[in-house]
Amino acid sequence: MKFSHSLLKRILPRTPSKKAVAAALTMHSFETEEGEGDTILIDIPANRYSDAASHLGVARELAVILGEKLQSPILRGNALKAKGRGILKAQVARSEDCPRYALALLRLAKMPRTPAWMRKALIACGIQPINGVVDIM
Repeated sequence: MKFSHSLLKRILPRTPSKKAVAAALTMHSFETEEGEGDTILIDIPANRYSDAASHLGVARELAVILGEKLQSPILRGNALKAKGRGILKAQVARSEDCPRYALALLRLAKMPRTPAWMRKALIACGIQPINGVVDIM
């Protein structure tokens, strides 16, 4: 799979060079090669797709290998307060089985453009940017 080195650095600021990332991941977790430009090629085995087949998953793996602390990204925005019952409702029955749950509702007057840094990361991974909503999904 293709991963963007610059996006990994946004998630884990102390991410080392592409060469050091490739060496660390190869020695501890996954076969990894430096790709062209900003790209790192990582062979994620099928049994690790659920936790490692994303930039956040790779950053989490790197943080463990490097002994760094990873701060999970937090979606910030205006809290939606509805009168009476909420528009969306979710309940986690067993929080020990679900340590992280996110729910968001977007109300947009117009479709936002994908930020330049995200477009660059998507292109480095071989993905064509579409728009600000689709690209974050």
